[in-house]
Amino acid sequence: MGQQITEGKGHKARKIILRTLAVLGILVLLVLSFAAFSYFHLKSFFTTPERVDDRGRLYYTEYTGDYDSPFVTFIFDKIKPVRSGGCSAFYTESSDGGYRTGRNYDLPHMDKNGNTTGLNLVVSCSPEGRYKSIGVADIAMLSRIGLNYVEASLDKGQLTDVLLALAPHICVDAINEKGLAVAILALDLKEGETAVFQTAEGKESDIITGVLRRIIDNCASVEEAVELAKN
Repeated sequence: MGQQITEGKGHKARKIILRTLAVLGILVLLVLSFAAFSYFHLKSFFTTPERVDDRGRLYYTEYTGDYDSPFVTFIFDKIKPVRSGGCSAFYTESSDGGYRTGRNYDLPHMDKNGNTTGLNLVVSCSPEGRYKSIGVADIAMLSRIGLNYVEASLDKGQLTDVLLALAPHICVDAINEKGLAVAILALDLKEGETAVFQTAEGKESDIITGVLRRIIDNCASVEEAVELAKN
């Protein structure tokens, strides 16, 4: 009798294990299916980056469609804080009656040997239902998640399609079809100054490059941009 009880318990335990493995297998299959769908979904939205300089520090790509995805939040959670720089920007009226804006890139990046490097991607975006824009993404920022993106990296295929889909969200400056321009500047704190981190209950939080993307995609004026940033 004791042997029969033991065998019965063993049979029941095996059934539980098999059911658990079956459920886990289904979950893994669903995750892989979702990842595959997201990969090909994102890949259809951008062109292969083309080098536009001699050193491989500047590339160009075009995005069409919606470049938001669940991967964006996940990857941004892994990006480490950026060191301070000394960026500058200007805006002026030109002699022909037009307007000009410009900025410098003063945020240093180093390769694994300590040499100064950089990798920037000019991003042309045409999202459905939002404003068209062109901006510059600092791809070297992705090195802060344990990768090593240095000059000419895109020639070597080091930037995966999924990470490339993040480019619109890490632009450090951009201008849209309405003429609204935004530039992100990193400045060192002066003696006695304290960094301000603004949070408000009930309001959505975002990283600074994410705010830039929201403004460029959805705002046609400075007033609209300020109102969006307030919320």
